[in-house]
Amino acid sequence: MKKIVSLLFAVSAIYLNTWAVGIREFSSSDSSTLLNIAIQNPLINGDAVYSARVMLNINPDDYNNSNRMSESDTEEEPVSKNTVYPNPNDGTMSLSYYIDADAERDGQGNHLSRAFPEIYIHSAFEEDVLFDG
Repeated sequence: MKKIVSLLFAVSAIYLNTWAVGIREFSSSDSSTLLNIAIQNPLINGDAVYSARVMLNINPDDYNNSNRMSESDTEEEPVSKNTVYPNPNDGTMSLSYYIDADAERDGQGNHLSRAFPEIYIHSAFEEDVLFDG
């Protein structure tokens, strides 16, 4: 908490000595202080970080900042829009499936067919059923 207060005090002092009295240029010392504050993590060091960024007119994305969250290299698995209903059932069921409107199409506008993989469904009431696309 002490650090947050001291950072806010430093930024406020620079503000009061410059912008508040109409001076829009900073000394090299003030610029250095503001930059050191501006590149910090605002979630840890508070509002002083945002204030310093505004006063310097900087975008933190322009700097290689180790405090930033890294972008994920893994792709999330798509949520299936295919369903079997009713579930549970008595052995009679329906399959509802989704075809993406942006899926590949042939020259006549028809969706290019993709064969369904072989699907085995085990039923407690009858023999296994094979659906072959």
